[in-house]
Amino acid sequence: IFGGRRSPVVLAWDEIADVRSGILETPSGPVPVLSIMPEDPALLPARPAGAVTEPPWLHLLADDWDRQPHQLVPLIEPWLRRSRSVEIVEGPP
Repeated sequence: IFGGRRSPVVLAWDEIADVRSGILETPSGPVPVLSIMPEDPALLPARPAGAVTEPPWLHLLADDWDRQPHQLVPLIEPWLRRSRSVEIVEGPP
């Protein structure tokens, strides 16, 4: 996620709390978005390139993507669930 002149922010799967698809109303009309909620909203850039920040959400503008956001959410969600699953192994007594 690029925020202007700053270095890009990279979010690992376990740093994403939720993901959704939707429509964002912009001055030029409705735009499909992939919305990401990071575990730590402080990671959101104030003025990201190609996105809009509305804490706690980051809306990635998807009007020129090959796939629509509603097609991507079901592909992303298993990765979020997988990163939250923890195997508890009992150690030696």
